[in-house]
Amino acid sequence: MWDVPYWRRKQLSSLCQYEAGEIREYFPLPRVVNGLLALIEEIFNIHFEPVDNSSAWHQDVTLYEVRHADGKLIGHLYFDPFSRIGKTTILEHPPSRKLQCFIAQVGNF
Repeated sequence: MWDVPYWRRKQLSSLCQYEAGEIREYFPLPRVVNGLLALIEEIFNIHFEPVDNSSAWHQDVTLYEVRHADGKLIGHLYFDPFSRIGKTTILEHPPSRKLQCFIAQVGNF
């Protein structure tokens, strides 16, 4: 039982005729990210503004300024959703420029 995720997928496929690839096509990443950010904006009364990510560690990383409803800068969010060879799930190299506050969401989708 060392590969529980594998057997779980096999069980779902067998019992429910469920395949992750079939569901994934209904939830493209840009649509999910935009919906999630819109929900967070509504709940916390903040706004995400995409900015040039030239300071990011990879071209797939998106940098957002996080602003309060009055326009005051709260901090920054680095969004790094894609898996890559050599990528870890932790932020190993913080951004080179000084930020008042930053969050990095590092995933392997």
